[in-house]
Amino acid sequence: MFSLLITSFVVVVGGTEPPTCISETLDPSRDFGDFVKHHGKTYTTIHEYFHRKDVFESNRKLINNHNDENLDFTMAMNTYGDLTWPEFRASYLSAGGALRRSNNSEFVAQYPEDADLPVSFDWGVTQAVTSVKNQGACGSCWAFSTTGALEGLDYIITGSTTELSEQQLIDCSRLNSGCNGGDMRLAMKYASRAGVCSSNEYPYTSGDTSKEGTCQIRSCTPVFQPYGFREVPRSNETALQLALYRQPISIAIEADSPVFQFYSTGVMTSKACGKNLNHGVLLTGWGVLDENKYWKVKNSWGVSWGNKGYILLERNIKDKDGQCGLAIEPSYPVV
Repeated sequence: MFSLLITSFVVVVGGTEPPTCISETLDPSRDFGDFVKHHGKTYTTIHEYFHRKDVFESNRKLINNHNDENLDFTMAMNTYGDLTWPEFRASYLSAGGALRRSNNSEFVAQYPEDADLPVSFDWGVTQAVTSVKNQGACGSCWAFSTTGALEGLDYIITGSTTELSEQQLIDCSRLNSGCNGGDMRLAMKYASRAGVCSSNEYPYTSGDTSKEGTCQIRSCTPVFQPYGFREVPRSNETALQLALYRQPISIAIEADSPVFQFYSTGVMTSKACGKNLNHGVLLTGWGVLDENKYWKVKNSWGVSWGNKGYILLERNIKDKDGQCGLAIEPSYPVV
């Protein structure tokens, strides 16, 4: 173990500690030295250090160019600033470029289209939405989307909040593929059979290992068990809004665009994302910002990403599948 002093700070070469996620983003005008100290980064070789510096500079240029040209939403440097887009995509999106799909749909719920809904609504102001979590370097977004929907329904029914175990879903939901991707509907179907334990009893470990573990369901006590799941009518944002008025909704989106890596504030109106669904998230609300209608979406990349872990996606666009395909496969648990 030895240290290399560069531009008035110490970079530990040979360190093994993972980067530390913190609650605020980094001003992209600051240099790589500040970034390293700010996020507790360590690199194993001098070559790696300078490689990451080049990546950081490239990302900072991307962020600044975007912010100079786009008035709807901003990008900002964050703890992922030393990762190339392919590296970030490989670690934080479902492996293989798409969520694993279920061939067996359950009942598709029907909703009236003449309901009187408020201009803005947010489950996040209640305890129906738990704190933002971090999936780490594991393609387990589907598990976090699922627990988010289950936690919301649990709160609506019982009036109490319990954080549920993503690790149980990763380890025990055999029809899914652990850190290599999954489907929220299959996870909800598993939960209806086995129930889900609290995250205190069955804590999350895959973020560090990037691997699923041995199923430990017999060593914990399930605290919530849905009956099954329902699907919102496909490609219908009106039905999606009505469903969301009842409870938080699991959705799949395409996050396969660099703007997601550094999204910060505002309503994302970019056409950079398509409909190749590869990321599971939780729909928690809607509203209007600077005349742009939006959906409020809870992510699982930690509070240092986005707007304290959330992103606003444009609502009611011309494409009936919704921004980034969010209206294609919405689903929610039922009891």
